[in-house]
Amino acid sequence: MSSEKVDGGDRPAQPLQDDRMACRLRELGHRVAELRRSAGFTQVELAERSAVHFITISRLERGTQNVSVAVVWKLAHALDVDASDLLK
Repeated sequence: MSSEKVDGGDRPAQPLQDDRMACRLRELGHRVAELRRSAGFTQVELAERSAVHFITISRLERGTQNVSVAVVWKLAHALDVDASDLLK
């Protein structure tokens, strides 16, 4: 963990970056869940269409799973949206 301080405060820089990453992962997960439901898919159906394991989709939707760009692309393709739509 970095010992740099953020804005001269007592909090190390790394946890702030981790908080931001966690927030972004939750946002991505909410977006995937929203688009999946709009398409009328269950997590299992999206898993079958995307070739991404349903447990990965479940964890992603809960914001507890980091995923690769390849997984984002597979999910976007299965949901018939542009990958950038998932990352907005």
